[in-house]
Amino acid sequence: MGDRYPTSTITGVDLSPIQPSFVPHNVSFYVDDFEEEWVDSDGKYDFIHMRYALFAVYDPVTLVNRIYR
Repeated sequence: MGDRYPTSTITGVDLSPIQPSFVPHNVSFYVDDFEEEWVDSDGKYDFIHMRYALFAVYDPVTLVNRIYR
């Protein structure tokens, strides 16, 4: 995504601190649990992508509500 959209800011969130060491200049990562309250302001993200995550979420309704905020 960072290479394809070089003028965008790409933020990756993961429970694990294991991230690639070489990423485009507009990509950053931080460790967080997306099921906890989000520290970012509502409306900050234009696009949220989750891969194979909803099957492991304790409360999917709350998570989807946060995504739409």
